[in-house]
Amino acid sequence: MILAFDTSTKICSVALYDGTHYYEMHDKTPMKHSVSLMPLIDKILKTNNYTIHDVDTIVVSVGPGSYTGIRVALACAFGLSDGADIKVYGVSSLRAFSYEQENSCAVIDARRGFVYAACYDELEDTYISSDELKEKFKDKVFVGEDLEHLFEERYINAHANAIHLIKAYHDNYASEDVEANYLRLHEAERK
Repeated sequence: MILAFDTSTKICSVALYDGTHYYEMHDKTPMKHSVSLMPLIDKILKTNNYTIHDVDTIVVSVGPGSYTGIRVALACAFGLSDGADIKVYGVSSLRAFSYEQENSCAVIDARRGFVYAACYDELEDTYISSDELKEKFKDKVFVGEDLEHLFEERYINAHANAIHLIKAYHDNYASEDVEANYLRLHEAERK
């Protein structure tokens, strides 16, 4: 059984795949992932009559995105892995955003006119100005959370979806070398 979670953006998403069915739960309380992630994992397991000991794989979003959110997810994944002997894999949060979206670029607002973006097969995970991204990819639709202020009409509003992490894992986009993908230093580290 696969447990997946994404805390790299405003929404906390947790999913479970039992080999037949996908189950997903969200917490839409913005940026409270350190408080909501473990209870959400517990709830999705209990609701579907499983325990953490039924899980043999964890797939976690490794970023880019919220510095704190990424650290919360990784700490949780490694804690569960150590405690229950579960293998952990990492998937880019941008890969998850753009999963099953054709002709699109996955985007996470990095503030001050910059974004984390990926247009797979054309642009790997990068930190770039939103204006440069729009100019470079005029034929693409931009997928992500709350992008209207950056991309006006060329965006699809989407939130974190841990089911996409599981699908990316099944399609061999997950890495056993699990580490945070920040793409840039946290603001406190730059000072």
